[in-house]
Amino acid sequence: MAAHPHGSPVRLTINDQTVFEGDVSPAGGQLKLNLTDVAWDQIPLRITLHTTSFRPSEWDEGSTDDQILGVRLAGIVLFFDPSIAHRVSELGLGRNPLVHESGLHGIEEVRNAPARWTDGHAQFDFELPALAVPTNLILPIAAIGCTGTDLEVVWQGKSILQTHLDQAPAELEIDLPAATNGTQAILELRSSIFTPASGDDRHLGIMINPLTLIW
Repeated sequence: MAAHPHGSPVRLTINDQTVFEGDVSPAGGQLKLNLTDVAWDQIPLRITLHTTSFRPSEWDEGSTDDQILGVRLAGIVLFFDPSIAHRVSELGLGRNPLVHESGLHGIEEVRNAPARWTDGHAQFDFELPALAVPTNLILPIAAIGCTGTDLEVVWQGKSILQTHLDQAPAELEIDLPAATNGTQAILELRSSIFTPASGDDRHLGIMINPLTLIW
């Protein structure tokens, strides 16, 4: 997190409960918070970051940047005690240090939502919590090649879906076979690839929005 050149007051709430209130220095840094008093059984979960705002052009005479800015946020990572493991987790934005992702191009914005093209073989590696095993995968597909694509979803080395997609956007909800908790999970998305005719020389598979694991 980074802030105004003179620092920024910040308040963080979870479902309207204040969990942090204080100043963030211009250099920014990480906030590590103890959230044991939060009521995690409230669904949906709403995390809100409240800050003051500023325009760079108002404090820097050489700046022409008139954007209204608050703080620069790199991401939010939640660590759960296994006994109260969260019910939903997102993959695909590359911001969770506990998830190793490969086979993905950079983040783009499509229909006001973050999305990424795979290179035809995207893979997500992460450790399953000791007392929480995912049961379902929600796979939102933002775009595919103009001739459609073949898609295979592989979970723990086992193919759990093989299909052909003719159009997007689309959303697939897939049942996940039981996995051994406390072990490393591997999720793969394998698809046909194509090269756009627009001068973009990337090999593209499918474009995905963040994936959701339901525990």
